[in-house]
Amino acid sequence: MTTFINFTRHEIVVRRDGQAGLWIPPSGTVIRMTARYTHIDDVEGAEVVETKYFLPDGLMPEPHDGIIYIVSSLVAMRFKGRADVVAPDTGITAIREQGRIVAIRRFQRFA
Repeated sequence: MTTFINFTRHEIVVRRDGQAGLWIPPSGTVIRMTARYTHIDDVEGAEVVETKYFLPDGLMPEPHDGIIYIVSSLVAMRFKGRADVVAPDTGITAIREQGRIVAIRRFQRFA
C-alpha cells in the first residue's frame, strides 16, 4: 500500500471517472523553493531581475519504500528523476468549478 505525504498547503482531491478516489490532507509541513532576486536591468522604467530558486538543505526527506511525496511543481522539478516525488497536475486535466481547482485527475513527475 502506498502512503502519500502532502507537503503542499492544499488538500489534494483525486477524482477518477467523476468519482472522488483519494483525499490527501496537508501534512502540516510545507516544502517550498526559496527565491533570490538580482537586479540586472531596467526596461522603460520597469526593473528586470534574475530569479534563482533553491531549496534549503534538509527539507526534502530521503526516499522510503511505499511513500510518495506530494510537492509543488517547482519543487518537483528540482527533484526530477525521483520516482517518489510528484506534483498535482493542475493543467487542462484538472477539475474546476467556477474557475477554481477542486480536484485533479493525475499527478506529474518531471524528467
